[in-house]
Amino acid sequence: AKCQAKLIRLEEDLCMNIDRVSPANRPDGTALGHQNWRHLLVAHWTCDEEILRGKVPQLLSLDRFNGSCYLSIVPFTIPMMRATAVPPIPLVSSMHEVNLRTYVHLQGSDPGVFFFSLDASNLAAVLGGKSVYHLPYFHADIDFHVREDASGGTVEFRSRRIENPEVEARF
Repeated sequence: AKCQAKLIRLEEDLCMNIDRVSPANRPDGTALGHQNWRHLLVAHWTCDEEILRGKVPQLLSLDRFNGSCYLSIVPFTIPMMRATAVPPIPLVSSMHEVNLRTYVHLQGSDPGVFFFSLDASNLAAVLGGKSVYHLPYFHADIDFHVREDASGGTVEFRSRRIENPEVEARF
């Protein structure tokens, strides 16, 4: 019990010493682009560390909260995105997206997000994300509806991956 308490305390100390604020601050230099996100949901599930470890590069350590690793799914819509100094382009500057991700640290310190997949409704954004940023983007058929009512409203979000049809991916 004493060893377990010391281990938990050590884990808490490590988490407290990680700078989780600086990475969220705007870095020096010019941004490559701009996006507005709307109707974002971040849903988390605890996940067995061994499963995640087999899917995440060894250079990255898995983040833990209260001793557990988490897998997250994040659906949202982007009503406006554009490159810096370029106006939004009709039919290309908006999309819906759903991300499957976990939380990591680079060499045990810098916190970040590891994306398993990013499914998006905009084929141009998928192709750009793959080629320019080398991210695991997939083209998806996404239905997104907001219904306003007296209680504030509801959001309906459905996604079905179009790309790589032999691997079914739905949300």
